[in-house]
Amino acid sequence: MSNPTSLDSFGLRYTTFVTTRPWLVTTSCLLIVLMLVAGASKLSTNNDFRAFFGADNPELAALEDFEARYERQQNVLMVVLPTSPDDVFTADNLRLVHELTALGWQVPYSRRVTSLTNYQHTVAKDDTVRVAALLSDIAVLDTAAASAQSESIRRIALGERSLINRVVSANGSATIVNVGLALPDHQPNANLEVVDFVTLKLESIRARYPNTRIEVGGTTATDVALGEAVRRDVETLVGLSYLVIIIGLTLLLRHISGTVATLLVITPSIGVTMGIFGWLGATLEPTAGFVPSIVMTIAVADSVHMLSTFYYEVRRGAARHGETQ
Repeated sequence: MSNPTSLDSFGLRYTTFVTTRPWLVTTSCLLIVLMLVAGASKLSTNNDFRAFFGADNPELAALEDFEARYERQQNVLMVVLPTSPDDVFTADNLRLVHELTALGWQVPYSRRVTSLTNYQHTVAKDDTVRVAALLSDIAVLDTAAASAQSESIRRIALGERSLINRVVSANGSATIVNVGLALPDHQPNANLEVVDFVTLKLESIRARYPNTRIEVGGTTATDVALGEAVRRDVETLVGLSYLVIIIGLTLLLRHISGTVATLLVITPSIGVTMGIFGWLGATLEPTAGFVPSIVMTIAVADSVHMLSTFYYEVRRGAARHGETQ
């Protein structure tokens, strides 16, 4: 372990080198910062809620064991909510559900679609058993039989216990189209791909059905929403933090140069931290969005400590160049 004398000698040589060769040190540091910041382009994100649990977490282990025995529940929901007094059993709403059901099969990684219109209803008569979707032919909704067909679907759906509060609400005010997914294990952004696809497709559908709300839910939407919420919070907090820092340092230090110097420490520090993550091949989880705020706090604390000491010594008569040593 080094003794105080050797540490003082090293510190003196280091500060002398820095203060006597400012352009060399500045240029070298700038090149290093740029090289490290470039690693930020290699960052990838993971919005899966499992990223919040360690590999040895007992609850996660129990869930994975359950899924290995049965199946993993991954889905995206499209919720149909009529805004008019009518329920979901009108011709227009049934046509919408039928269209969303067809859309469900186009969703990336879809493996099963469950909805009100494709529910397989069984009818037995004598020795004949007929199984068919509640709405197999959408063309019937454009005929004089549309009202009778809608009423038949209402009667069957609200009398089927397996549909009530699972696919359709008990009063018929809402229904869902559930798309079961088989997401790849080693593609962390697969859920984002699914949600982006559904969101894009629903834009044109919503325009054609202005009297009905269509919301997106399910496990994939939840994971993506969590990441989006953290991202929005970070964007807001970092911007406000910069504003508070600029105002606070200007008022407390009363030196614009000190405020600018602090900002020149904060910004590269955040960039370098995220860049190192990228060069190391790290995958960012939603909570990693708070890293810039943590780095900012440490950088401000260290900068203020050094600047306050520097300005204190300058006010006591020390030379500015000499005080930096």
